[in-house]
Amino acid sequence: MNIQIQKPLFTDNVGKKADYNESISPKDGTATSDCRLFIVCNGVGSSASGETASSIACDSLQAYLNSFVDPEEDFLPEFIEKAVRYTEIRFDDYVSGNTAAKEMAVTFSMMYIAKNGVFVTHTGDCCVYQFRDGKVFFKTQKDADTFHVTDIQPNDLFMLTTGVVPQSLSDEELNWIFSSRYPYEDKIELLKKCCDLKSMDSFSAYLVPILSVDNMDPFKQVMTSLLHAFV
Repeated sequence: MNIQIQKPLFTDNVGKKADYNESISPKDGTATSDCRLFIVCNGVGSSASGETASSIACDSLQAYLNSFVDPEEDFLPEFIEKAVRYTEIRFDDYVSGNTAAKEMAVTFSMMYIAKNGVFVTHTGDCCVYQFRDGKVFFKTQKDADTFHVTDIQPNDLFMLTTGVVPQSLSDEELNWIFSSRYPYEDKIELLKKCCDLKSMDSFSAYLVPILSVDNMDPFKQVMTSLLHAFV
């Protein structure tokens, strides 16, 4: 399965509170259509500890997966489990030298685009949505879990978000936002405004639009290319 995406968009809405405990990967403004891994994190704890927690989690998850996952091979759910365990070790190392941060924690949502489909996972109240024709087609539930998504079509949209969005907006309200004919840049601004009306908290989100999906087996792709070369 060859999945191509359009340029991703992000928001890191500060909200009405002084503290901002969010981190995203890729970093602000650096995501391209070649990116395969997307993460949004929300730190829990004091202002400083929450920001540190989200930063450690985001950096650790992406460092592990980018180091040990071969994009040319099938992705396995156990890669996510190992990345989370590595992140927990990084947390323990930090807390051992900073006892004031022992209460810090993090929630996150994550998406990896692989040759065998899209893998999404989340913890806490973070969420991953898949929209089709502007309406919620799939979303992760409250219990932490990893999902292997293979029903993917061109023009589908994946949204990774921290907890404010699912807490503030119903599926029907999200359908209203994303079924509009506005470009994605306007839709994400509308998302921010709607959340600001219902919550004082900050939140982060990534929008990942699907450009094309080729389900042809790689061997068949090579053979088809060879046949076309001789026609």
